[in-house]
Amino acid sequence: MNWVSIAEPTTPIRAQVQVRYRSPAVPVNVIPLENNQVKLVFDEPQFSITPGQAAVIYEGEIVLGGGIISGATPNGEPPIHRIT
Repeated sequence: MNWVSIAEPTTPIRAQVQVRYRSPAVPVNVIPLENNQVKLVFDEPQFSITPGQAAVIYEGEIVLGGGIISGATPNGEPPIHRIT
């Protein structure tokens, strides 16, 4: 996970995340983990998110950071995705 406009958060933050180039940014809770990883908890289930995809975290139009998805829960499971 690379933070570009804020310091690495130590508590959960509310933001938006964009996973695919043409997909809109959607609301998410960003939960810091160990080893510079975060867990993304989406408000609504997201489909076709897979490890290896890029995720960019925004606050409005400001890029907070981004990384590569390293794990995702199956469809129908709670919408949680881990990025590194």
